[in-house]
Amino acid sequence: MEIENLRKQDPGGNDPFQGNRWFRIAIIALGTLAVIGVLIFLLLILGFCAPNRQATPQSTAKPPATAVVIVETQAPPPTVAPQPTATLVLGAPTAAPTNISAPATANALVTVAPAAATATNAPAQPTRSAGVAATADSGERPGALGRLYVGALRYDPPNPVRNEPINFYVTMLNRTGQEQNYPLCVEVYLPDKEKPLGTTDCNNVAIPTGVNQIPVGFWIGTGIKQCIELRARAVMKEQGGEARIPLTNLRG
Repeated sequence: MEIENLRKQDPGGNDPFQGNRWFRIAIIALGTLAVIGVLIFLLLILGFCAPNRQATPQSTAKPPATAVVIVETQAPPPTVAPQPTATLVLGAPTAAPTNISAPATANALVTVAPAAATATNAPAQPTRSAGVAATADSGERPGALGRLYVGALRYDPPNPVRNEPINFYVTMLNRTGQEQNYPLCVEVYLPDKEKPLGTTDCNNVAIPTGVNQIPVGFWIGTGIKQCIELRARAVMKEQGGEARIPLTNLRG
């Protein structure tokens, strides 16, 4: 009872706040806020320090780059298959084609010599030739054209090929004493055929006196797929008809 009486007499004797309740609440609130502020401050410091504490990843070594060397190789040139060529071994066949013989024999046929010049389609003029002697021959036999004879037959180019023109030149011996004009041409034969494979244009040409080489046109070998031997002879086309008269040499 005495204690209670004392408390009543001195209500704030043991209370440092002297019984001020709101002051105590304020002190407690400030302490709580201080603790919360310290915790927040620590959390912020830990948050900033955490990224720095992360271990830096070790960089993996990349394999060294390999250099790629491109070596250009040139492709081999394409091979071109050679085109078939028609090799002309030309002679003057009789009515039925026969083997070529030398002009010096009794039944000599016209021989053909390849030309050294290149082929040309330009019209050529008769030229003098020393291929046949112009002197008298005891074995001379007048032919179908009197004293007009064929001395040689050549073709140009020397190595003809198919689908290209082959020019023919006839060496004529004119012993008539004056210039003659006849439609001359050349017939081309297969060795085992009687009919000609082809013929040049039978144009009318001037045949001067003496020995002259006269162009008689060209022929184009078409449809030939391999190398073959051909023969040829000089003929005269009959005026006003289709008959062709073979020319002969000095010995008929």
